[in-house]
Order: sequence, then C-alpha cells, then structure tokens
Amino acid sequence: MLTHCAKVKLKLGNIDFVNDTIRYEINNQLFEEQKFDFFHPELEENDLEYLNIITKTINKNNKEDINFLREEIYQLESKKINWLKLVAFFVNEAYLNKEIVYDKHQRVTSQEINTAYITYLEYPVVDILAKLFCKNANLEIEKKFQLNFTCDFDILNNWEYIGFIGFAKRMFRNMLNLQFITLFKELISWRLADKSTNWNFYLNDRMFFYPLQGKFRSFETRNIAFMLVQKDNSQYDVDNNFTTTAFNNFYTKLQTNNVETGIHPNYDTTKSRDTLINQIKKFKEIFGFHPKLSRFHYLKCNFPNDLSLLEDNNISEDYSYDFANSLLFRGGRSFSLKLWNSKINRPQEVVSVPLSIMDTTLNDYLYLNYTEALKLCKLKILLSMAFGSTLTLLWHNHNMYKNHRPYNYHPKLFKKLVAFMVSIDRQLSINKSTQVCFKCILDSSDDPDIQFDKHGVCNHCRIYDEVVKKEVYSGKKGEEKLKQLVERIKKDGNNKKYDCLVGISGGVDSTYVAYLCKKIGLRPLAVHLDNGWNSELAVKNIENILDKLDIDLETYVIDWEEFKDLQLSYLKASVVDIEATTDHAIFASLYKTAAQYGIKYIINGLNIVTEGYLPSHWVHNKFDLMNIK
Repeated sequence: MLTHCAKVKLKLGNIDFVNDTIRYEINNQLFEEQKFDFFHPELEENDLEYLNIITKTINKNNKEDINFLREEIYQLESKKINWLKLVAFFVNEAYLNKEIVYDKHQRVTSQEINTAYITYLEYPVVDILAKLFCKNANLEIEKKFQLNFTCDFDILNNWEYIGFIGFAKRMFRNMLNLQFITLFKELISWRLADKSTNWNFYLNDRMFFYPLQGKFRSFETRNIAFMLVQKDNSQYDVDNNFTTTAFNNFYTKLQTNNVETGIHPNYDTTKSRDTLINQIKKFKEIFGFHPKLSRFHYLKCNFPNDLSLLEDNNISEDYSYDFANSLLFRGGRSFSLKLWNSKINRPQEVVSVPLSIMDTTLNDYLYLNYTEALKLCKLKILLSMAFGSTLTLLWHNHNMYKNHRPYNYHPKLFKKLVAFMVSIDRQLSINKSTQVCFKCILDSSDDPDIQFDKHGVCNHCRIYDEVVKKEVYSGKKGEEKLKQLVERIKKDGNNKKYDCLVGISGGVDSTYVAYLCKKIGLRPLAVHLDNGWNSELAVKNIENILDKLDIDLETYVIDWEEFKDLQLSYLKASVVDIEATTDHAIFASLYKTAAQYGIKYIINGLNIVTEGYLPSHWVHNKFDLMNIK
C-alpha cells in the first residue's frame, strides 16, 4: 500500500470504510471511492479501460517531444477513477502470478507478471496516475526530478579476482585478436593495480556525473558508490581489498567529487541477520561511518520483507527495487516510497528507490546489441523524465572499462545516454522559460542564471551597456580620441621603419583595420599566422590586400604535425574552444614580432558593438593555463 511518496508529496492519512465505499484523506483533503481489498486488489473493466486510454495516448504521440507527450496525458479526463485501488494494485504487485516461481538467485523476475498486465508496466503508470490525481484534486506536486548515477563496486581488482590462470587466458586472447596495446597495458596493470589508480582500470568513476561535466537545469543529480565489503559466498561474492594505495587514492577522489558511499550487502545477506551486522561493522572500519544507503548484491532482495533487515540496522534508503531481467517499471513507478509490510501492519522505515536501468540487464539478460540497447534505454529514460520523478542508473565499474569483455559497448552507450538526458533537460528548461529580455530576447533557456531588472532588461544587456559606455567613442569625441592616439603612435614610432603592428587573417575585420591604418597615415607591419589550415586562395587574398595597401608582411608557419596533434588532443578531450591553441600562437607571434622590431603598439579589430558580452557558460577563458595543459 502506498503510504508515503517521497517525490510526489502525497501522504495518506486516515482510511474509513463506510458500507461499500472507502473514504480516505490525502494532504488533509477527503476523497471517496469504491471499496476493495487493499492487499489483493482486482482490476475491473472500467479500471483496465482507463489504463488502456493512458497507454494508447502515449503510443499514438511522438515519443521524442517530451513536453507535448506530457500535455497530451495531463489533458485526459480524470474524474470517476478508482485512484487508490489502481495505485495499490501496482505498488503491492498484485499483477504477479499467484504462484511465484523464483529464479536461481531467489528473485522475482518479469516472467512472473500476469500477461494481462505486462503492457502497463512498460510505463510509470503509478506516477501518471498520481499526477492526474493531483491535477484533479488541485494538489501541489514537487516538480524537481531526481537523477541518480550509481555504481556497484563488486570487483576492485579484477586481476586478483580472476587469478593467474584467468589473466594468462586474457593475454592469450589479446594476442589472438592482435590487441597488443591492450596486452601491454594490462601487463603493467597486473603489477601496479594495487599501487596506482591510473593502472587499475577497474577503479574508475566514468559512471558518475560531476559538476565539471555540466549542469542539468531541470534535474537534481546524485552520485552513489555501493561497496561490497565482505565475501560470504564463494561463487558470487568477491574478497575485495580496501587497504591498497590505489583504492585509498580512488576513494579520496570520490569524496572530493561528493560521491556518496553506500553498502552493497553480499549474496548471502538475507540468510542470517548476523551477516548484515558483520558487513556493517566492516564497512564502518573501512569508511569510518555507518551506511545509510544500500543495494543488495545481484538485487537479491524480496520486497517488502527483506527491508526489515535494513530497517533493523538503521539503513534508510535501498536501491534494489527492479526486475533484473527487464526494463519494465517494477511496481509501475519511478518514484521513491516506503513500502507497506502486511506482516508488521505498517510501512517499512526504509525508502525504496526503484532501479531504472542496470547495465547487466542489457547484455546478460536481454542479450541486446548496442543499437537495441540504446533504443530501449532512451525510451525508458524519456518515459521516466516525462511522467516520473526519479531515474536511477546502475553501471558497474568493470563494464566501464572498455576492454573488460569483447564487444563491450557500455562506455559508449553511457555517454550517449547522458547526452540524451542533456537534450531532454534542454526541452524541459525551454518549456519553463517565464521571462524574455525586453532588449535582446535572451531567456532562461539560454542562460539559467539570467536576471531581469524592473524594466525587463537582463543582466547581460546591462553589462553590455556599461562596456559600451566606457570603451566605445563616437562622434566628435571619438574623432578626437583617435587623433590623439594616432599622434602618440607616430611620435613613439619616429625614426623606425614601422610604428605599429597589425594582425592580418584575411577576414573582414583585420583587412579593414589594415586599410584604416594606411588611411590615417600609420606605417603598419602586418603579421599573419599560418596554422596549417590556410588554402592557396586564402594566402593569395592576403598577398593581394597587402600589395594594394603597400604593407609589408611577416608570416609564421606552425609545424603542422605538432599543431595537428594539439588540435586532436583538444577534440578527444572535449575541451571548450578548440581554437584556443591558435589564439595563443597568434598572440605569441604578435608579441615576438613587436619585440623584434621595437614596436610599442599592436592594433586589432575587435567589434564590441556586436561581440560585447556573452553569458559566461557560453565561452571559456582562452588564457586559462589549466585548460591549455
């Protein structure tokens, strides 16, 4: 029974049974519907009819336009619906077969779903029902979406896990596949995995999302690392060593990036209450605090009964709720809640957070190739973000090492999915724009930090006005300023061949500056940097311009192989502004030439009127030394 929904903010109060009706209170409002059995609810024809309307509405629309998809669903008629029964049906998993057959790990799988209801679990139906209910009852919903990036660190050092024979087989496979670079790197890793984080390819954090990678505007993000601290089952658990230098350095990095640490209860945890107690004790010895977050190894947990074990040990959140063999929405929900335990006649004091996508589901259970996995994952992400309130991703550290297994598509897939989530975030943030600048039409979809004054003018326009006021001179004042500057340049350049320097690219700005210099009587030397991308036509145009203006030219040609390597490094690193290297070389060539000829003035063609100011997150400081390194 749904008693508390952490994200949708519905709190169920008193329930009264009056004749054939149920009267219940939600957020201090009174509601009424037809009586039903809370723990064994059965759906009737009108219930199924409404669920079919929801699924058909989703299927008939474009699943790539998240805002349109939402609007279509929320326009559905939602008056005479048995809300509580529908929610109880899915949350209490009444859709499962009466006689459940557990898999080899003693888990409930999607094969135990009654085929009459499996279609509904392709969607977060409970989230949709809850939001339609709130709309109908004029109840407020918390709108912020929670995005959880999680990892189960089952194996910290794979070479210790597979042993010498297993490692020898890997080396032989690498030789057969002509993977000599991988072979060489893994040989070094074999020796240094416990000493160096860089050489332990399984101590990686590529499954997390850090602030340096960007910022979601519509979602709150959370990174959680679940650690398997004790081996009790020889077949399924791993004896991890948390005392190595490599792990200590890695854990320091996780802490620096605010990654939370939870416990990963091992395979045999539910067999004995002492097993979890011992694991928590060891966890506290390693990390110095009591774990509040958990996810069972192999998702080996029966709900809600096994949550009592967590509650008794002061664990407040569990991230195991999922069908390991499918991408269905277990319980029809994406949101977190406290599950009702009929044995103790109250909700468990452990928040159950659904697991949305697990990497091993894709290849170990569904046997999907990269294209199939990408399509299914994108669909679940879109449905979760369109109608749900939480998306929890689980990518294991071993799968984020590209060479862990043949044809491992997980690093590539994860990057694609993050990019997809960024694009959805963009759609949602555009929809949330509430104000547009009166002057420049920027809004919060362009800059989430934009601010407006009482006249509706944004902070970027105000800064621009200040810059123009201080640095742009026009009319008679401009003419007088220019005259004074020209006189000073000529005076300081007296008895020299050149009195100023002009950078020339062949473009409009630099060409016009060179023309103006000659027109006002200056004696400029033109400097051009060829970074290897010049065409013959571009070189010819520069020569023609300077010949007609009678301006001497000095050209610096960069070593092409060295510069190509620099630009490729920027592209592969996805560093902001790949032209930074060229800009640095341009400045260096100008200063070098000015020093060589004793020239005090370098004139450029910056147009403040059209390039005055941009939102800070659109650009990056070209003089950032860390960026260059």
